Amino acid sequence: CFCEEGDLLSQWRGYAGGIGGYAIGFDGPGLLKEWQAFPVIYDEEQQRSLIAQILDAALGQLPLTGDGVEAWTEKLSEAMTILAIVRAFLKSPAFSEEREWRLIAPRDKTLPEQHHTRVADSGELVPYVILLPPSGSLPISQVICGPARDKLLAIAGVQALLSEHASSGVFVRSSRIPLRG
Repeated sequence: CFCEEGDLLSQWRGYAGGIGGYAIGFDGPGLLKEWQAFPVIYDEEQQRSLIAQILDAALGQLPLTGDGVEAWTEKLSEAMTILAIVRAFLKSPAFSEEREWRLIAPRDKTLPEQHHTRVADSGELVPYVILLPPSGSLPISQVICGPARDKLLAIAGVQALLSEHASSGVFVRSSRIPLRG
């Protein structure tokens, strides 16, 4: 996910277990050269309104009489596809602090889709797809090192990794969130 604020206690707790972890900041305009991004909608009324608009647009084009089964099937299928995409941009208001954005990356149909999985801390399998921009490098602007016992070591590790991969101009800093414990 992409959040407008990269240093939130809720994010460190939820994604890094409250200690350590890294938040990677991207150059927005650089990222948008490669993909489209849209804000997540947290407001339930806006969510209902968007869903209603999609359904109204699909159903409003359908014939009310005659042999319209094929037309109904086609339009409902289109609406379901759109709703499946839109669903990725709807989230409970409880998460509104995140001010999250999601990317839409068109799939290159000439290449086989490479699905991967990782094991989350909870033990669940989490699917993901590796996205690399056509330029070959991601527009990383900063890295925030999460709450840690040794902040200087965490920063030095990130700087060494960036240097190893010839990534210059990336600002590295420690989280403003203090480590408790």
